[in-house]
Amino acid sequence: YDGIVDEIISLPFEESIHLADCFLFTHSSSTTFGFALTTGKPMLLIDIESNKADYESYSLLRKRVGMIPSWVEKSTRILFSETLLIKEISESLSKAKDNSYFEKTVSKS
Repeated sequence: YDGIVDEIISLPFEESIHLADCFLFTHSSSTTFGFALTTGKPMLLIDIESNKADYESYSLLRKRVGMIPSWVEKSTRILFSETLLIKEISESLSKAKDNSYFEKTVSKS
């Protein structure tokens, strides 16, 4: 990954979360995704169409997480617009403090 990433961290997510400036996920159903929502740090989701299950929650999640629409080729390779990824990275900081998704899904439980 030379020239692509600053460093590779092999610690558990919970022990290394403070080292990240922004989180990039490919699935919203992982436990680390939910934990990252509580940090107030920018988040991005490579949004594969098949991941949309609940459109009301999805609309709230879009307020907190930068969504990058994507699709899967026959070879199972995930494709997305690099231009849109860069745009969403820039906009993700302003979304980081929105708690509407968290409040609806967790706080009212």
